[in-house]
Amino acid sequence: SMPDFDIDFCMNKRQKVIDHIIATYGQDKVSQIITYSTLSARQVIRDVGRVLDYSYGFVDYIAKMIPFSLGIKIDEALKINKELLKEYKTKDDVRNIIDLAKKIEGLPRGVGTHAAGIVISPSDITDFMPIYSLEDKNELITQFDKDDIESIGLVKFDILGLTTLTVMDEATKLISKANKKFDLDDIPLNDKRVFDLLKNKMTTGIFQLESLGMKKYMAQLQPDRFDDIVALVALYRPGPLGTNMVDDFIANKHGAEIKYEHPLLVNILSETNGLILYQEQVMEIARSLGNYTLGDADLLRRAMGKKKQEEMEKERSRFVSGCKENDINEGVSKSIFDKMEKFAGYGFNKSHSVAYAMLSYQTAYLKAYFPTEFFAAALSSDMDNTNKIINLLTACNQMNIKVNLPDINQSDFKFLPINEKVINYGLGAIKGVGESAAAHISEIRKQDGKFIDLNEFCTRVNLNTVNSGTIEALIYSGCFDEITDKSRSYNIENLQKSISYGHKKQSDQASGQNELFSGNTITSIKIKTNKNITKILPSLNELIKERKVLGYYLSSHPMVSYKKEISDMNLKTISEINNLILNNSDNKFNSTISGVIIDSRSQKIGKNKFITIYKVDDGSQQINISFFEDKYIRYKNILKEDIILFFYGEIYIDDYDSQLSMKADKIYSLDEAREKFSKFLSITLSSDIISKQKIYDIKNIIDKYDKGKTKVILSYRTRDIIAPINSDKDIYVKITDSLISDIKSIVGDDSVAIKYQ
Repeated sequence: SMPDFDIDFCMNKRQKVIDHIIATYGQDKVSQIITYSTLSARQVIRDVGRVLDYSYGFVDYIAKMIPFSLGIKIDEALKINKELLKEYKTKDDVRNIIDLAKKIEGLPRGVGTHAAGIVISPSDITDFMPIYSLEDKNELITQFDKDDIESIGLVKFDILGLTTLTVMDEATKLISKANKKFDLDDIPLNDKRVFDLLKNKMTTGIFQLESLGMKKYMAQLQPDRFDDIVALVALYRPGPLGTNMVDDFIANKHGAEIKYEHPLLVNILSETNGLILYQEQVMEIARSLGNYTLGDADLLRRAMGKKKQEEMEKERSRFVSGCKENDINEGVSKSIFDKMEKFAGYGFNKSHSVAYAMLSYQTAYLKAYFPTEFFAAALSSDMDNTNKIINLLTACNQMNIKVNLPDINQSDFKFLPINEKVINYGLGAIKGVGESAAAHISEIRKQDGKFIDLNEFCTRVNLNTVNSGTIEALIYSGCFDEITDKSRSYNIENLQKSISYGHKKQSDQASGQNELFSGNTITSIKIKTNKNITKILPSLNELIKERKVLGYYLSSHPMVSYKKEISDMNLKTISEINNLILNNSDNKFNSTISGVIIDSRSQKIGKNKFITIYKVDDGSQQINISFFEDKYIRYKNILKEDIILFFYGEIYIDDYDSQLSMKADKIYSLDEAREKFSKFLSITLSSDIISKQKIYDIKNIIDKYDKGKTKVILSYRTRDIIAPINSDKDIYVKITDSLISDIKSIVGDDSVAIKYQ
């Protein structure tokens, strides 16, 4: 087969490499590679609906009933989703769209460009294949896809953009900008602070080492040398993980007896604690013990990897014969060959592992010694990836680094370090704020000073570059919180007035008009706004809008108001659960967690079988919670975003993506959880406010919420004692926020408490 070239470059400089290839080999000999997209189930429904002129909302409703799973067909979706089938059978419009969509499903829809592939031909590319030209681009693109290119004898080069290299480059520039002396090529490979970071599982953002599974193995291994990182990078793959090689490697490092079957193996395998881990070790064993040439040893390595039985038997005889020449017992040589054969299938190329481990170590060094520069670069490099941003913000919190809220007077397009402990939020991480709008805002601020309020902002920026949608996203993200004493909702409601005001001011200025007696408008506004701004905390609805534009809750969280109550329920946060599973030898256990749903998707797990996966956030971390079809149908009416829910099930680290996950068994609403976990509701009446009327009012409230299972205990408090008030019969209520609020309005905030212990 053709050789496979995958080469990693900094994301920002990848195009320079492509330009260099074109300059070196010639414009007519270098081409990017075409990809063909087809009409998938969701896409074909959207396209058919659009052509038939149905409303977007109606078509979107149908399309979203198709489970979000790679390669799913419409017929499969009709079998799986009972709601879709019902709509299909009962509504003519739905049946019309789906019947037409099924006829063209799977046909080619359009073309694109392969994300990384480049092909270089020995003569003009048109000598080998037809070419294609994208509109407005002066680049050649093949009409053959990557498989066809290989079949005609040309090599595909993948010129890949690796985010880690970009992060390292950006962090180094930020360090230099802060006038700190640093050279990434001169760092020692035995730095204690770096290894302490790895040992303590603080590897979020560190190349190859940030998954939960890798964190757990790092903590168990307690690495203290560069070779340990090299080995773990090679071991953390499905093959070795499935054979307990990682556990053996860790046990051997920490003193388990290592038995070498022959003295010649000591020099070859000591660096990997007695295990055959690298392909180069297989070759070296064949050379040193079996008298292979290195060329033949490489053929042996390849044969072992492909597991061709007939070829392996020939190699076994040759290896045993070569060992005999070195006076190695036949039984020993056969045993060694068996181990080589077993591990060769999982063997990793050591030079590859060393290169990756070097990037791991370098990023760990940056995080250990220059954390704000490192995190600012990492956050800026993943501004479009909400999950990455959340993980990095959590890691910042672990290292006591504060990331300021987005601020119209402080934030630039990228995240930027302010000092050793503070990073300013990047405007580019706000959905709906593009790079050109963010750059324009920064430039205006640099020229004419800070913005005074929303009205004044609208008079200064280009309202075509920074349009109403962009300003709306800025408001929802909290960008104007520091310069207004109005709520975000108020600013949204009055946004069109502010924009109209801005247009008028700019129009007047362009025509040379000024208001009579206006004087220096900007100066007068600045004087007027020297008052202290009273910040208004965002409401729940405003927090939900904030999550829509940031991807997560940042200024606060819906769980904040219930933090103490959930703690009183004796429930752990998701972050505490995460630490528990990392520090526990048992990888699975049952528990209850609380949080709010912020995202969902469907995933195929077998023929006509799907699970629905919800991403749940509690303000400390996130967890993926999966529901099989029976559980989903049972609880689907309660599974709504942005409301507090309680989930019970088996918690584990998912082998596929190393994410903290739960297989849900039960769900409770907040009111149901209160009923399940509470012991009683305590209401204390103090002597200074008690009266017949207030007792009567409390009785009326309790009667209103009496269909519940939580016992009510009334007490009377004097200055010295608290005594229970006896009742003819036990009183029970259903605890809700409304009940608590109504009773507090009579007896005061401190006189009502749900008791869980």
